[in-house]
Amino acid sequence: MTNPVAFVLLENAGLPEKKVLMETLRRRHPGLDWEISTAAADAEADDLLLIRVGDHLAGVLLMRAPTPINQSAWQLASSGWPEALQALGKHRAHLVVSMTGSAAKGAETAKPSVIESTRIVTAVPALPAFHPT
Repeated sequence: MTNPVAFVLLENAGLPEKKVLMETLRRRHPGLDWEISTAAADAEADDLLLIRVGDHLAGVLLMRAPTPINQSAWQLASSGWPEALQALGKHRAHLVVSMTGSAAKGAETAKPSVIESTRIVTAVPALPAFHPT
């Protein structure tokens, strides 16, 4: 089973404002328990944001460089997103969003289903709070 991953193209490098992000996620997905995890703060990771979603963690990693270019993937993306190639040319950084594991240390929490993981991973980058200025 693969782990869903989402990318957010950014013109300016930066993580989203945490408070706005959490408020928006809670409002749009009230059935899930969202909160910022303190694990990233403990690791002193400036370019990492960990979001606790119930018993699971979603990670948001800031990459201070454009995404690698895979021409065929971007051509495919442009079939559903006509501005894909234009956005590709303008972005200078990107975010990688993925599930990272259990939110509880040492706990053997059941992995979320592919549908649940995909719902969480795609909820995060779709938010206006995820587009820093």
